[in-house]
Amino acid sequence: MLNIVIADDDKTIREGIGTIIRSLGRGYGIDTTASDGQAALERVIALKPDVLITDIKMPVMDGIQLVHTISGMGLPVKMIVLSGYDEFEYVKESLKAGVRDYLLKPLNKRDLIKLLDRLEAAKGVELLLAEQQEKLKRRVEESRFLRRERLLWDLIVNRVRPAATFGERVSEFGLDRVSSFILAIVRIEDPAEPPAAFDWGTWLQELSEEVRWLEESLFSIQNGQLTLLLPCPAEADGTDGDQAPDPAPFIWLTSRMRECAEGAFTAGISRPIPSLTDVPQAYRQAAECLRQAFYDGPGRVYVFDRERTVFPPVRDAEWAAPAQQILQAVEAFDADKACGQLDSLLSALIAQRVDPAQLAGVCSKLVRRVYARFEEAERIAEADAEASVLRVIEDAPAAQVLQERLCGALHRLVLEMQAHHAKKDSPVIASAKEYIRKNYAQNINLQTVAAQVHLNPNYFSNVFKQETGMNFLEYLLDIRIAAAKKLLEEPDVKVYEVGYLVGYDNPSSFNRAFKNVTGLTPSEYRKIGYSRTEA
Repeated sequence: MLNIVIADDDKTIREGIGTIIRSLGRGYGIDTTASDGQAALERVIALKPDVLITDIKMPVMDGIQLVHTISGMGLPVKMIVLSGYDEFEYVKESLKAGVRDYLLKPLNKRDLIKLLDRLEAAKGVELLLAEQQEKLKRRVEESRFLRRERLLWDLIVNRVRPAATFGERVSEFGLDRVSSFILAIVRIEDPAEPPAAFDWGTWLQELSEEVRWLEESLFSIQNGQLTLLLPCPAEADGTDGDQAPDPAPFIWLTSRMRECAEGAFTAGISRPIPSLTDVPQAYRQAAECLRQAFYDGPGRVYVFDRERTVFPPVRDAEWAAPAQQILQAVEAFDADKACGQLDSLLSALIAQRVDPAQLAGVCSKLVRRVYARFEEAERIAEADAEASVLRVIEDAPAAQVLQERLCGALHRLVLEMQAHHAKKDSPVIASAKEYIRKNYAQNINLQTVAAQVHLNPNYFSNVFKQETGMNFLEYLLDIRIAAAKKLLEEPDVKVYEVGYLVGYDNPSSFNRAFKNVTGLTPSEYRKIGYSRTEA
């Protein structure tokens, strides 16, 4: 679809051309308000049309001046002049100024339509070419970005052979003209959404057009982590690496990154290095800075300091005994005690600023011991994200966050284990119940069942009451009375026989026990059962 401005000092001609074009039904945008060259220029600037159809002889500014002005301004509009038979010299002048074509007065409708067809076809071709050029430009930029990224990682892992090819790759990005470098790693901590949800690569390429030092850098974004190798600023340029680089550019960079994603952006910066062969060393320094953030807090910029990045190891003696106490508290379902002991252990290790990886390893070992000792613990953690202690260890960005979340997750896990245990009989009690259900008709008692499960009768009685909520005799009575009710519903079974069949030595003991539970004698219970059946 074309957008067209029509300029002529004769309103009848302007409106007539507009009417002809509208009658084609092609949805062209048409402006017929310009009655002189100056007005036409203003409309072209404001509307940015595809086509200008203008008369040559107009007041204020004639058509020749108009087309020269538009050409001089470089406005991308195709210009068509309207001319009479006696104005051919003017037409030649306008063609020199970049006019695309001309139409003779009086206007022939067929000629106008043919010209519009050509212009619309040309616009389609131009749009297609522009799209292809844009795609080609993107491919070139992507290819350059990938080459930049591949070179960076080849330097980091010291994969720089063959030397001739490597030299060409370095010179492509102007690194052969740089005397010293610094390497930085920027990591997003605790992101609100996965880092892959945002196209950081494209964003960084666009940002590099704003600042020269990014354009001169090698950079890579992988797994939510930005790695940069850039020329060292002149004021921090030093071959001995003692001069600390200025963190200001990275403070600015992390602030720009926060505009695109929620989270804490932590940057680690190496000391200056004099040669690209030192890039592996610089990468290790930047990575050590990120370990420093585990204790000193995320969301900051850290410059490598050897003293701040020395972390003592965790000795087994420091955590073995506390771990055993934690396991005992978990076994007793004492969530508060377990969390208190875990909190004390972590506080002691954090105060020493022990190696962050080893601290995470100790926490993982402790959790796996809990899982190994209590089989339901891992199932509960997998089903409840808030009780997933291993996930907390993996995701915690800082020591204090690890301590708080891990203690909270363990507390929740122990409480859920306790609730799970309350709903489930221990193997000993489950075995005792099974024995009672199979042998209630025999002359069994507390001693008999305790012997079956290999427990002291007094201890068995206490455990049974604790887990079932009733004592042994109450449970046995419930089983026998429930069986008796079923037998009383059988007309072929005599009432006096029922007591013997459910484990009583004489009918009077059975009758008394049955009435105490149901409020009815066995005979009354049977009669009521019969009456319900007849009803």
